Amino acid sequence: MFLLIALFLMSAPPLCVQYTPGYRLLTRLIPSFDPQTFRFYPAIVSVTLVSLPVQYLGRVS
Repeated sequence: MFLLIALFLMSAPPLCVQYTPGYRLLTRLIPSFDPQTFRFYPAIVSVTLVSLPVQYLGRVS
């Protein structure tokens, strides 16, 4: 389930995201001081997608 949400957030269009159906609500959650809003969700999701398997592997070993 988390992977599907992550893929949805990663597939946000880089331009005019505030006019794209399905992403309008998410644009309200982006901080207003962020000058490059198109990088906000991909940055969060990519860090999370990398850190979760690393934490799992740390627990397994």
